[in-house]
Amino acid sequence: MARPLRDVPKKTREIGARLRKLRLEREAREGRRITQAEVAKATETDIYRVNAYECGRKEPTPPILERFADYYGVTLDYLIRGGDLARSRLVGKMDDELVRLVEILAALPEKQRDAVRTLIEALSREAGAPPSTPKKMRGR
Repeated sequence: MARPLRDVPKKTREIGARLRKLRLEREAREGRRITQAEVAKATETDIYRVNAYECGRKEPTPPILERFADYYGVTLDYLIRGGDLARSRLVGKMDDELVRLVEILAALPEKQRDAVRTLIEALSREAGAPPSTPKKMRGR
């Protein structure tokens, strides 16, 4: 017999809510219904577990969480802790080369980081891309 949801840890219920939200958002984005069976196949699990995860009755193991993160294009951090979904999707799309460049940038002295930021913003404006770095984030 399944245990009542009030006995399930809050974190498990929150992960389930995020998984359900991601599936429904993907449905809206793709303009078609995405079933739990489809998610189960894509994440190499079964429909009963997907249902239990989405309903917050069972917490996915770390390897299954990784598969969900890959499937939905988000970070593990978002699935576990929540937070900014748009930022999670952006980080989830970062390839190894971009991560390497960010690590190099982070190691530079502040004056050089500012110069790189100015260069990137100038190239972005030249390409017609809208500015994407909020002023409060500059200088971090």
